[in-house]
Amino acid sequence: MSQPAEQATTPPVPPIIFPQSDLPPLSPEFQNLPETNAAAAPADQSPIQQVIVNTGSSAPPDISSVTPKTKKKFGGGKIIATILGLVVLVGGIAAGIILTQQKQLFKQKAAVSVPCAGGCGEAPDPVPSFNSPPTQVGPFTTAGNLIIYYVGLGSSGTRTVYITSHDGSHTVTMDTSDKTRIVTNIPINAGETITITDMQEPNQGDPACAPIPGPPYSAIGWMQVNTDTTCGTGLNGPPSDGQCVPMDKPSVASAISWAQSFGDPSMVGRQCWADWMEWPGDYDFNDFFLMFAVSAISAPTPTPPPLSCNSVCLLDSDCPVGMVCYLSGDSAPQSVCRNTLCRDDGDCICEIVAPTSTPTPTPPPPAPYCVAVTTYSTSWALIPESGRSSLTAGTTINFCVSGYRSTGIFDDARFTINGVMQTGEEIVKRPGSADLCQAYTIPSGTTSFTVKGEIHDSIYGWFGGISVD
Repeated sequence: MSQPAEQATTPPVPPIIFPQSDLPPLSPEFQNLPETNAAAAPADQSPIQQVIVNTGSSAPPDISSVTPKTKKKFGGGKIIATILGLVVLVGGIAAGIILTQQKQLFKQKAAVSVPCAGGCGEAPDPVPSFNSPPTQVGPFTTAGNLIIYYVGLGSSGTRTVYITSHDGSHTVTMDTSDKTRIVTNIPINAGETITITDMQEPNQGDPACAPIPGPPYSAIGWMQVNTDTTCGTGLNGPPSDGQCVPMDKPSVASAISWAQSFGDPSMVGRQCWADWMEWPGDYDFNDFFLMFAVSAISAPTPTPPPLSCNSVCLLDSDCPVGMVCYLSGDSAPQSVCRNTLCRDDGDCICEIVAPTSTPTPTPPPPAPYCVAVTTYSTSWALIPESGRSSLTAGTTINFCVSGYRSTGIFDDARFTINGVMQTGEEIVKRPGSADLCQAYTIPSGTTSFTVKGEIHDSIYGWFGGISVD
């Protein structure tokens, strides 16, 4: 009789575990879950059945009816979201590190406009302090020609600067939109200060808001460079629809370095200029930039002594042409080269002192002399010698004396008649001549007379003594 097979408790079939190596690590909230031997069956599935086997049989257990254990879902969509978040976080940190180590090329954002007065706008309160022409530049510590460094700061057109220095007024034209170094022909003395009397712009038209209409279109003046090496006030610009944008403050650091790179001496002035005022608040001082210096004066090349004078020698052939080797009293004990024409002349120039010429004395002019004594009627008709015998007592005649002179003048005459000098009548000049005459009336009882005439020269005095009968 066979015995029934003993029933024994069969251990549960272990669940089928699928490989997990293709999944990323679990998030922290899933890493410390308690271990379980079996998972609860889903609502739509039957529990796993237990299979009773006969231990006395050598056949392997039948697992054809075993249902695989459902795989545990570890968060599902939460895991994917966590992974994506980590990727984005790591990428952002890496990009930030790279960018902070590189030079940024972003431009500055434009200045933000602010509400302001409409129309033509208004002047700032207070108006900034600045230097208006005439304004001085200097002093320059060395002498040379004036140099002007001009930087346009983005503006363009021809500007003319009027300058007064020790030798008068000058005009310099600056025509550039970038920068230029202008070497003028204006001479500057050491210690001199020049004056900018005016700075004129090209034709700016006739803007309706200009406080002072042109022409001329004169710049209002200049300010010093700001402490941050910029030019400009940064005040509000002209209004547009009730809004104003602050004016630019361009950097001039590179302009200053550019001017200094030339190494010119006596560099003075760092001037930020504002051009002609186009509206009441046009105090920008960022239109152009000026600096000044003087050109270096090179030392003149010294002129060597003529023909290498005084060079030490032994023979004449050691000396240049025109010199000899000469032992003079001032060069002993060595012989030196000297000019053959003046061996004792230490500079070899052979200065010849021209003898002082004695001026030839100028001979004195010939002395004046008396020429003649003549007789004229009261009507100045000549009475010839043959006619004098017919003269009768009571007739008035004129005795005249004439003379020659090279210099001076005849200014007086006198007559002596029959030994008596005549003093009662005036000395007159005969019309149309230089003869000096005196009237004489023949007295009664006189049948003959002798007349001596004399004439007076302003240099030599009285001379003459010619007599007529």
